[in-house]
Amino acid sequence: MSAAKPLQGIELINCAQANAKLGLETATWQCGYGDDTQLFLQNLQFACHRIGIDIEHLKIGRFDRGMTNRY
Repeated sequence: MSAAKPLQGIELINCAQANAKLGLETATWQCGYGDDTQLFLQNLQFACHRIGIDIEHLKIGRFDRGMTNRY
């Protein structure tokens, strides 16, 4: 079941990590972002930055391909 609204912060990180093995599109949907993978990835990167971790340390590294650090 996907989130009713787009998740943010630690909830987004937890959801992304839990769904990483299912692929980017599934994780995007499950975390409440519909088919907007770009917004999902931007918010995930921002959430990671806010708590001081690198997205690669979450074992969801395949999500960060092509992303640039804007924060």
